[in-house]
Amino acid sequence: GLRCLRVRATSTNVRATSTNLKPPEVRKTSEEEEATAYAILARLADENGLDVRGGSVRRSSSRFCFGVEHGDYNGTELFGVGTDRFIWLAYKPNGTKQVRILSENFKDDGLVEFTVGETPPPLSVPNTWSRFPFGCDYILRKEGCNTRQGFDAVVYGNIPGGGMSRSASLTLNLLLTMMEVNGLQVKEEFEIIELAQAVENIYIGSPCGQLDQIMIYFAKEGYGTHFNPASKEISYVPLGAGAPDFRIMSLDTGTIRPGLEKSSYKIRRAECEQLVKLLKSKGYPIQNLASVRTSDLWDKILADFE
Repeated sequence: GLRCLRVRATSTNVRATSTNLKPPEVRKTSEEEEATAYAILARLADENGLDVRGGSVRRSSSRFCFGVEHGDYNGTELFGVGTDRFIWLAYKPNGTKQVRILSENFKDDGLVEFTVGETPPPLSVPNTWSRFPFGCDYILRKEGCNTRQGFDAVVYGNIPGGGMSRSASLTLNLLLTMMEVNGLQVKEEFEIIELAQAVENIYIGSPCGQLDQIMIYFAKEGYGTHFNPASKEISYVPLGAGAPDFRIMSLDTGTIRPGLEKSSYKIRRAECEQLVKLLKSKGYPIQNLASVRTSDLWDKILADFE
């Protein structure tokens, strides 16, 4: 398991700012959206008796990735960017062991309320967004990060459709918030990525890799994020430097995405893992499909399966 330290929380790229729910200084293109989000959070909290004023707001991004789908668990290097579509979470410790959190986007699910350390077992919660706060508390405690402090929170997001990793964004946001509220910090920063993946893999049952979490957590404005899985090294590539205007555009097709656990993703992943297992059984010294790095090895594998 992971070792958690009970220390004073530090800032991260998934940022939290102290606030009275007035918009912070942000770049011009996002000022209006940021102000709208803060107004929605304030209204949602006031209308539902949740005390977050004088607390903090944590904002987490979404992501675009380039040519690396199914790459993370296959061992390839990854590249992507954070986007200007976010999830905002306003929160404040409430002095009890109760977590009370409400979503503007999923109002029909009502108030999610639970005692820290007393969550339903994995894979038992119906298909509602409450799986994410339950799962974050469950995984933190499973990995030795004992949660003791409850908080009130409201959440709102403007990440459209599917395919931009709302689930990873929400999971990172909730995990970091719970850790901050409880004065917890992991020893190695990359363990945040592993915790977020565990929430989806173990608690929710989604067979995701680490691509989404990496690209959101390590996102840096104006840069693409490169990840080397062999060394777990993050590096940044400037995008649009010197350009009067540089944008990456995406089209929302309106496709309904029910989640990786209900999609063909799990089938493709199982096929890739089955092939690696088969190659290992034939004596090929590989750890994943990205280990096949030369044309000679590729040709030998093809000949072996003819």
